[in-house]
Amino acid sequence: MNTTEQIWAASVAIGKRMDYETLKYSDYMYGNEDKTEDVWEYVDECEKIGRDAFKEKYKTYKIYAI
Repeated sequence: MNTTEQIWAASVAIGKRMDYETLKYSDYMYGNEDKTEDVWEYVDECEKIGRDAFKEKYKTYKIYAI
């Protein structure tokens, strides 16, 4: 799972208000459950800096509607 896929999965988790366990076993993490901690770091970062700052920081990546 590359950075682009991790940021996408994190933005989906943020947009759909998933908790860690829901994200881990979601279709977005299928086959990559071991990378959930890495993806969750992006979710935590968004919570710390805010959605607008997160979207600005990762504007070059595809982001789910958050």
